[in-house]
Amino acid sequence: MIRWQRLSDHGDKITSFLVQMHTDFEKVNYTFRVIAKNSHGESDPGYKDGAICRTKESFPYGNPSNVTAEGNEPNNLVIRWIPMDKYEWNAPDLQYIVRYRLNQQGAQWKETHIEDPLAVTLQDIQHSVLVNHTVIRDQPTFKEYIVQVEAVNRVGKSIIEPVSVTGFSGEDVPLESPSSFSVIEFFNCTSVAVGWHHINRDTVRGHFRGYQIEYWEDEKPFVVEKVLIESDRNEAVLTDLRPITNYTARIHTVNAHYRNPDRPMFNVTPTSPWTAQVQWIPANGSEWAMPGSSFFVNYSVSDSDVWTESEMISLPRTHILLNDLLEDTQYRIVGVSKEGNRQNVTEEIIVRSLSQSLHSAAWFIAILCALLVALITAFIICCCQRQRTGKYAVKRKELEKGHHIDSEEHQFVSRWL
Repeated sequence: MIRWQRLSDHGDKITSFLVQMHTDFEKVNYTFRVIAKNSHGESDPGYKDGAICRTKESFPYGNPSNVTAEGNEPNNLVIRWIPMDKYEWNAPDLQYIVRYRLNQQGAQWKETHIEDPLAVTLQDIQHSVLVNHTVIRDQPTFKEYIVQVEAVNRVGKSIIEPVSVTGFSGEDVPLESPSSFSVIEFFNCTSVAVGWHHINRDTVRGHFRGYQIEYWEDEKPFVVEKVLIESDRNEAVLTDLRPITNYTARIHTVNAHYRNPDRPMFNVTPTSPWTAQVQWIPANGSEWAMPGSSFFVNYSVSDSDVWTESEMISLPRTHILLNDLLEDTQYRIVGVSKEGNRQNVTEEIIVRSLSQSLHSAAWFIAILCALLVALITAFIICCCQRQRTGKYAVKRKELEKGHHIDSEEHQFVSRWL
């Protein structure tokens, strides 16, 4: 209890007293001063030297506020809170007990102790906020957690039970992109409807924001239009298209921080009855945007469940040669791009190897074409040679005739002489 002596008001009634407190905290010592107020203002502070109040150490009477939990990497959980004011410590050596567990039945609590001096200042839009935090590493990707932060000083834990909050560990790249993405209806020359199959939400690995569609004119692959579709929809209408123009479109699964990478694109060209060449191509026309740093294909005979894996290539190499294929056989081929531990798989494409008869016929036709070209060339050469020979014969006759005339003229002149 604080007491003080009321002094003279000097003719103007004192309306209130302002009691101010100060503590150095480390010793839990408090000093006080009193200021009188009237209509003319405040008096000088009044205090007594040596008047110190020493309180007893006690348990904390509260806990940190604004507790949140949200990962910022695929394998961590970042827990943040606003630390308690030092006046609320009630004793030195304040720490925070951070408890967390998966929000699953049977999951066990884990805890760690964090010292208050580790708090840092974050600049908010309007003011600075002192925030403390801890990072829990090696956690599964995007799992829901229950988190508590409790104050404890050298006397003991807070007398108030900590509040439980929920949060998620960090997000990662979605594992799956929508399948069967295609045009389902042409409305007019400037708009089309596209559709796709929903994905398994367990593969999103984050807060599911929806599907992002990108589309561009084939002649302008760098001018890409984007539209975000809600996660519960599997159809969309693309408008304001240019008439009589070829477009390419692709679709992605999007969470709060990532989208699934582009599916790899590749062409397969049979080169003989037993071989085929696979070309890994960029995902967006001339844009060099490979969805990964390495690539391979899995292939199987269409009516078989036995798959063969090709060699794996890495950029800048983009070609794979498939050997030992069966003649005139239909194959299923799936492309796989890799970036570290992440894989992105294409849908199956169907390719038929060449037939030996067709291969032989192709060679026979090629030989006939070569012979025909050779015959035509020889015929043209002969015609040119014959034309040139004819010109030389006429000239020779003219020369011989001219020489004969000169001889007769010479004889005639001789006679006259």
